[in-house]
Amino acid sequence: MPNKTIWIILNPISGRGKSLKLLPKIEEYLNEQGVRYQVVFTEYRYHAEELVKELKQRTDIKLIIAVGGDGTLSEVINGLYPSEIPLGYIPAGSGNDFAREMNIPKDPILAIKSILDENLRTIDIGKINGHYFINVASMGFDGEVARIANNSKLKNILGSLIYVYGVVRALWGFKPSSLTVTIDDQEYFYKNVWIMAVANNRYYGGGMKICPDAVNDDGKFDICIIKDLTRLRLLKLFPTIFSGKHLNYPEFVEVKKGKNILISTEKELTIQADGELLSNINLSFRNINQGITILH
Repeated sequence: MPNKTIWIILNPISGRGKSLKLLPKIEEYLNEQGVRYQVVFTEYRYHAEELVKELKQRTDIKLIIAVGGDGTLSEVINGLYPSEIPLGYIPAGSGNDFAREMNIPKDPILAIKSILDENLRTIDIGKINGHYFINVASMGFDGEVARIANNSKLKNILGSLIYVYGVVRALWGFKPSSLTVTIDDQEYFYKNVWIMAVANNRYYGGGMKICPDAVNDDGKFDICIIKDLTRLRLLKLFPTIFSGKHLNYPEFVEVKKGKNILISTEKELTIQADGELLSNINLSFRNINQGITILH
């Protein structure tokens, strides 16, 4: 596309500054290929969303590339949707769950080569109470884990291990609650729910495979409910989520599929969507089939 520009949205603090370290390699390669591009740095929370909302009004934009972690990518998607502008991603965060799902290389040159090859894939995104997400939204125990991890001063030191730290901290203070869940007009009631995850992709939390059978272009979420556990049982079960083997315990773990989901809780719970913390007692989820075009 002549006279079209690639815009790179880079979060300079992602992955303890990893994204900044990748930039010279990315620029060198793009310059060698004679690619027309511009780099914009995010300066504060939600800045990526604001930048993309402005950029997508331009007529000379070819594609947008997000460089950062899943949180940066989520902000870009919240700014980009709805749009036909394709999105590329170079992972530079601590968890990189979207890159894991899409088999995007960790090497920035391999990632940028794949983007420039223009292999297009249109995938679903999720919407929760007006906020868009691409990986997993969840509530309960792991929402509390995310809150602890995000607010900890150790996040930049521990990297992806911050989630393990969060689990240990949350385990003794969190109390399970009851949920009323409506999935495509079918109502369910659950007591003693520790975790409820609504998954567009398989992974979250730095590699946990919460919904091993989730497919991000089928127009449906996979929903995982973990319930009726003692703290000791949860401590034993939690590591199996990384391999997806928690599904081998149907007395504690239930999985469903659906496009539209309503959730009512007896108390306000911490909710995370791609690591972004939210809170509410009434939640509405909608799967947006083929909502965004990814280059990878």
